[in-house]
Amino acid sequence: MLRQALARKKRKERDAAGEIRESNIIAMMDMMTIILVFLPQVLRLASAISLTQCEDIEPPIPAPAR
Repeated sequence: MLRQALARKKRKERDAAGEIRESNIIAMMDMMTIILVFLPQVLRLASAISLTQCEDIEPPIPAPAR
């Protein structure tokens, strides 16, 4: 009984101090899986886009230096 009370007290102190006892890696693995699956698809689609410049548009002429 005393051992359980001491363990409970120690656990409460550890929780109050903000100590992390275990790491939840599942969420990070989910995020990395999504990135690794969708990033190549997005990059492939982005590289397929081609922009054509209209012949009526000219680049701006820089102002003369003073």
